[in-house]
Amino acid sequence: MIINRAFCVELQRIMTINEAHRCYFEPAPAARRRFTFLCSDKICRERDEGGETIRTKVTGVNYDKSPKEEDYYLKPHFRSNTPHSPNCEWLKSSTTQIGGQCGGDDPNREISPKSSDVIDIFLPDTDEAAKPIGGGSDGSITETEIIEEPNIIQTKNLNVTSCLENVVDSYLFLSPDQKRSTHLKLGRAPWRSYTDCFRPIKFYNRGGTDKNSIFYGNIWGRKVGSSFSLFFYDRPEFRGKTWGVELRIEESDLTRYKHGGYVAELLTEVIKRGEPSTTCYFYGSLQPDDATTAEPLRVCVANLGNLVFKLKSKQRK
Repeated sequence: MIINRAFCVELQRIMTINEAHRCYFEPAPAARRRFTFLCSDKICRERDEGGETIRTKVTGVNYDKSPKEEDYYLKPHFRSNTPHSPNCEWLKSSTTQIGGQCGGDDPNREISPKSSDVIDIFLPDTDEAAKPIGGGSDGSITETEIIEEPNIIQTKNLNVTSCLENVVDSYLFLSPDQKRSTHLKLGRAPWRSYTDCFRPIKFYNRGGTDKNSIFYGNIWGRKVGSSFSLFFYDRPEFRGKTWGVELRIEESDLTRYKHGGYVAELLTEVIKRGEPSTTCYFYGSLQPDDATTAEPLRVCVANLGNLVFKLKSKQRK
């Protein structure tokens, strides 16, 4: 049975495994404790059976592991622990799903998610305590502004998230045909296919829509003092010149961000590996916009919540 969300007892909310992964690494190492998870289905989570209250437990696997702790990387996922109600949302979807993260014998096997778990709308992370990375404004937006737009036809319950990693996972799990036929709304931008929303960094300023897009590419990096400097291997080419692209993250950026400890550990591993073993996704822009004076171009995002780093799995030794 595939489980994509669970109720966290300690945080008292439903979350994906990506959100659990980030929240676990939020405290200092000595204060980290594994979470207790129950089924996300409210009726299944606590139900009465013969006068006894049954709590349906779910296990979070590998969300408490950082890449540097293992010689190979195991994908975080949820796994069923105790029997679920016959009417549980995950049991009902198991016969009709078109994919998800498998929690069976091979937890690292990846297949596409069932359609109800694909993200429909991404609300950019605009934490008021954050300061834009690389300059620019945060473009704050609310869920109400998105949902109440008059041109949106409510044909289903929209799957909304402010976690960019959930959007990236939807993109990675969808097949090429599904990416072209499945639509996504990024902030206030119009509905577009997943294919149109995700753009390789080398195609920046080469047709298409640069604004309100998610760019991605393989990176390498180095640490300069207390700052992390990350560079994209691929370079956009326009106006007769090839431009380097740098993402610079200061220690102060990590301190302000609630999941800064998690990001710092990821960046340390990125630099340690050296090879093109990490793909960076970002929702933002490159500065300066006119690209006439500065090189390299700088990645600008509202805050670290609009960055995702996907490390390639290491092989078992």
